[in-house]
Amino acid sequence: MKRNIKVVEINGFRGFFVVAYAIICAAAGFILFPAWLLMILWNAFSMYIYNLPHMSLIHGFLLYLALILLYFATNTNKSGLNISSVNMNNSSLAAMMNDIDDKK
Repeated sequence: MKRNIKVVEINGFRGFFVVAYAIICAAAGFILFPAWLLMILWNAFSMYIYNLPHMSLIHGFLLYLALILLYFATNTNKSGLNISSVNMNNSSLAAMMNDIDDKK
């Protein structure tokens, strides 16, 4: 059975900087940008609706965090990871493994 295994090597400072850059970009894209966008939207609408105070980036992050927690608390979709035990005998397990090998 032939297995194609791909290994990513991180060598030296260059590899460290590539990984650090990827982590910083992910944080900026998934954390800082939505917080900044919520801060801008709040500050734009706060002058016209009830004369609310302005927000900083920290407050935008906290609003983003509150919205994420509210989404997870109210999400009724049962699409999460379900772990259950399955009783499989050796013949059905062997047939399943043969099907997987045939697809490769």
